[in-house]
Amino acid sequence: MTKIFKAFIIGLIFSLIPIVKAFNVVSPTPEFYINDYADIIDKENEERVISKSKALYEQKDVQIVVLTINDLEGISIEDYANKFYNDNKIGSKENSGILILVSVNDRNIRIEVGDHLEGLIPDGKAGRFLDNYAIPYLKNNDWNGGIINLYNALYDEISSADLSAPQHKTDSVIPDSLIIAQVGFSVFLGILTNVYGFIFFLLFIALLVGEFIFLNYINFHAGFTIFLVFFGFIVYIFVTVFKSASLSSGRRGYNTSSYHSSKSSFTRGGGGHSSGGGASRHF
Repeated sequence: MTKIFKAFIIGLIFSLIPIVKAFNVVSPTPEFYINDYADIIDKENEERVISKSKALYEQKDVQIVVLTINDLEGISIEDYANKFYNDNKIGSKENSGILILVSVNDRNIRIEVGDHLEGLIPDGKAGRFLDNYAIPYLKNNDWNGGIINLYNALYDEISSADLSAPQHKTDSVIPDSLIIAQVGFSVFLGILTNVYGFIFFLLFIALLVGEFIFLNYINFHAGFTIFLVFFGFIVYIFVTVFKSASLSSGRRGYNTSSYHSSKSSFTRGGGGHSSGGGASRHF
């Protein structure tokens, strides 16, 4: 019995250790709208992007930001773009914004779309923008041409849109039963995201499963072993999902001076957020 108890404690400890790969992204430059860390955009186009983006923000309350880096360092372009976007709150709370991210060595490009622009530029449309306006240039290593051509296409799309009307991503009607189920599931998740409550919940479920197997089918040792495996597996699933959610939402902990909502000369994000909408391409 002592050996079984020790095995239980060891298994419990290891199953509760979350292995989360934290990562940092570059900080925005003082210009904010153009962050050419890979040095692939000429000075004339940089100044044009900054000027047009400032005007667009004043007129449409939307920010378009360009970021180029040399390497993603093993991070997916989706995670990198989402973290940079949310760390710096690109766009406004009402109309959000767009991030164009290019990683030179990885030969990846992404359009990250803010929540409130997904109706105007859904994922499929973002992909077509990449295919039509950027990829033909980038495949020939015309970094400057591809990025600026894509920027201009997105700028034209937003500047000509009526953003005063609500932007709907789809026209589908959600049944009342599905809405109720969604609300119930959200409440359930809210309870489970309390770490201690979730651990005791898992412990309770695992004990029930182990006891059921022990009482109805096999012996104590086998039932207890299944309890440990079941409990560890569920915790692993939870940690994996929680890690993905944490990385997607972005973990702020540096460069706090960048969080300003005013449209001052030292521009920063205005409170926008992205849930991961957009499209990526490898070229």
